Amino acid sequence: MFQLPPELKALAIALLTQGIKALVELFGKTLEGKAAAVVAVVVAAIVFLGEGIIGLLPPETQEQVVAILSALASLLAAFGIHRFYVGLKPA
Repeated sequence: MFQLPPELKALAIALLTQGIKALVELFGKTLEGKAAAVVAVVVAAIVFLGEGIIGLLPPETQEQVVAILSALASLLAAFGIHRFYVGLKPA
């Protein structure tokens, strides 16, 4: 069965959540408090559900699907890293 290491799951969930929050801010909205927690839970559920779905695929297609999803996750994570870095800078 396909499974990501727990450390990678936690990092992916954190960065994807930050990336989604950064994308929402581009549209003039903010995700704070309960909304941010809901986004984190939804991202975590999608990551765990995605693992199960990928596990059902034939082994020869798993690599391709993981590569495509990794590219998408990398884009969102880049937004998350940027948002986190900007938050560390003193005002």
